[in-house]
Amino acid sequence: MPSSSVFVGLVSDTHGRFDPKLDSLLAGADLILHAGDICGGEVLQQLAKLAPVRAIHGNCDVPPLSQDLPAWRLEQIGGSRVLVVHDLGKPSRPRPPVRVLIEQLRPGVVVSGHSHQWLLEAREGTLFVNPGSAGPKRFKLVRSAAKLFFSGETIEARVYALEAEAPIQIAGMQFRRTAAGRFTGSAGRPLYRSDPIATMGGVRLGRKARTAGAGKRMASRNR
Repeated sequence: MPSSSVFVGLVSDTHGRFDPKLDSLLAGADLILHAGDICGGEVLQQLAKLAPVRAIHGNCDVPPLSQDLPAWRLEQIGGSRVLVVHDLGKPSRPRPPVRVLIEQLRPGVVVSGHSHQWLLEAREGTLFVNPGSAGPKRFKLVRSAAKLFFSGETIEARVYALEAEAPIQIAGMQFRRTAAGRFTGSAGRPLYRSDPIATMGGVRLGRKARTAGAGKRMASRNR
């Protein structure tokens, strides 16, 4: 990535666990966004050693986190409005409170959590990113975190699995931003097979791809 790009780390649903692999994955970040269900101030303290942290509380957070942190926040990053919420619903059908926020604030990027499933999707000029859960494993869902790179007229999103010895990139998409800070079109770069028995360094993938053309084999691309 160009040296002028802004690197934002995305984390959600840590549920009291700080994965040491985040140290290497988010090293050099300009900012870290946490999309809720932190469940322990120690997690934020560890993340703050890597970069400034902007967090919201989730449905599992209790005082003091639920009192000290907002339920949503809007950040201006790299010329784009970035809305952070916990429970989005679906990009095609946001939950009513979130839909109102999107209509009023018109963000270029919406970061969410709650589902424990990563997501990259562009819809009606907005990039939706769910980094998945970086906390304890839930069912067969892949534990993950994500990166955003803001550079000129493009934003690149990358998702990394946290289940091998080192973070492994499992998906990536790039979007072109309009003058208004929103997006037009997308160029997806699927990095793994949608076959549920596909593996990544011996770690079984339990979730099908959500990027276009997911029939291609995984390619290793790490920053």
